[in-house]
Amino acid sequence: MKKKEIIAALGALAAIAGMGFGASANAAEITVPDNGKITIAGATSVQHNLVGYRLASYASADVDGTTLNSFTVTTDAANKDKVVAALTADQNTALQASVYKDNPMAWVVENMSAAQLRQFAMNLQQNAGLTGGVSFKIGENAVPTGYYLVTDQTEAAALDGKPETVSNPMLLSTTVGDATVDAAGNTLGSVNLKNSSTEIHKQVVKAGAAGYVSNEQPDYAVGDEVTYELTSKTPNFDGYNIDPTLQDAKKTRVFKIVDTMSKGLTYNSIESVKVNGITLKDTDYTVVSAAAADKDGAYQGGTVVSIDLAKYVNKAPGSTGEKLAEIPAGMPVSVIVKATLNKDALISTPDAIQANPNKVDLEFSHNPSDTSQKTTTPGGEVNVYTFKLQMLKTDKSGQTPLKGAEFTIKTTAADNNQNVNKYLAAKDKDGKWTYTDSEDNALRFTSDDKGVIAGIDGIDAGTYEIHETKAPEGFLRADLQAIKFTVTVAPTYKADESTKPAASTTWGDQTATTEVVEEGTGDTGNMVAKDGKILYQFDVANAKNLTQLPLTGATGMRALTIVAIVAIGVGLLLMVRARRLHAVQ
Repeated sequence: MKKKEIIAALGALAAIAGMGFGASANAAEITVPDNGKITIAGATSVQHNLVGYRLASYASADVDGTTLNSFTVTTDAANKDKVVAALTADQNTALQASVYKDNPMAWVVENMSAAQLRQFAMNLQQNAGLTGGVSFKIGENAVPTGYYLVTDQTEAAALDGKPETVSNPMLLSTTVGDATVDAAGNTLGSVNLKNSSTEIHKQVVKAGAAGYVSNEQPDYAVGDEVTYELTSKTPNFDGYNIDPTLQDAKKTRVFKIVDTMSKGLTYNSIESVKVNGITLKDTDYTVVSAAAADKDGAYQGGTVVSIDLAKYVNKAPGSTGEKLAEIPAGMPVSVIVKATLNKDALISTPDAIQANPNKVDLEFSHNPSDTSQKTTTPGGEVNVYTFKLQMLKTDKSGQTPLKGAEFTIKTTAADNNQNVNKYLAAKDKDGKWTYTDSEDNALRFTSDDKGVIAGIDGIDAGTYEIHETKAPEGFLRADLQAIKFTVTVAPTYKADESTKPAASTTWGDQTATTEVVEEGTGDTGNMVAKDGKILYQFDVANAKNLTQLPLTGATGMRALTIVAIVAIGVGLLLMVRARRLHAVQ
């Protein structure tokens, strides 16, 4: 090979390896040291198994202080055949016709573009068979001087549950003697780990003025629709295999969101899937829902919903991704999921708060040369809640339960209920409440043999107006007692900051820490307490006669009015009788 051809090749290698090529009057030719350094930087949550293979060694070099200007390169004999095998057919033909046919690494750095070098590195890794592997670590590594392919051979099990991938293969040079920078000032022997991190987040949302916003009060009535937002970003698939036909598992990129609902939630639909703010078509993804098999706890009997974006990230025919030159990394992904709180929902009381959870996981390829290898990253668990009330009907002593009292219940304030200022009308077979504007059509909650008025369950947090419309047999009429009062179910929530994206100011992943049932306005009975804590039941007493009515409050005023009317009536009757007697005399 002519010297000028070697110099040209070295100049190209220098540029590819992050080195400039030039000459200086003060440059000195040195003997290349046996060892150099490669420093690998990068944030990672796992111990990566990095292995480097030397593809070429260096000979004489021109160094100016700490600046490397040029050097000569020779392909390592042990890996020469593997270098040639990693070339495409056209590239191999060009190599054999060139002066570099016996020094393929010189041809590689002289002729390949950055994109071709990335593919060359991928081919080297996939073809395997490279020899002389040296273990690398994050940080500084002392290795024989030369040009290396560094591969990430981390096992899939080590990455499972972690929001990151293995690194793409990296081509780079070591430092050379005292030279730590090239003629352009670029650092030698230094590279960032080319792995990527992809997370998934989930929150409860509600309709806002301009789209969905975080719902920080996640309580609902049974039958209400619950809206969830799942957010992620497109993984970095740069250099990854791809199969638009989705037939070859080792080449088909994986990008799938898996949403798991507990038994108390019924999956309704996927309202939208967006990437970078653009709503995708059904040709970009598939949705599959199935029973949650092999689940326990709250998820036993639940539902798993998979949103698979393989068509999009593999640029399948007819997909939005097909129109892109490549799938850009880090584009925001948003999925809106609709569910209904059903009759199996766990119901909370002040002494037993029970959540209805929903969790999400993200599956994505983490090995560029075998995309069937994937990691599953958990994205947190969000909860929704529903509540109950109960009444006990007794006589004035509070000792005798009364059967047959009837009540209506009206919502006057509720966090997520669209039926405020309406009466509970009925509950269907699925536990869903229906509502009515008219008290005449409202459901009558009736006390049983034990005086218990049950069935006020699966309700939203908020304030409820309770009105007795019929008194038990043998007791003063309901209209005379005017029993009407309000009760408020008031939970307290705390945000789960561990699942909150750094850029978010509000977050719809809330956990109920306490629930309080409070007496409101009107004539009420006694709230039932346990260990000094108000529970969800309240006692309502009925009077047999006017003398048992209190003389304060609205009921007392009504009683005094009734007594006054009766007294006036009796007085008038006595006056009439007295006049009649006087007339007879």
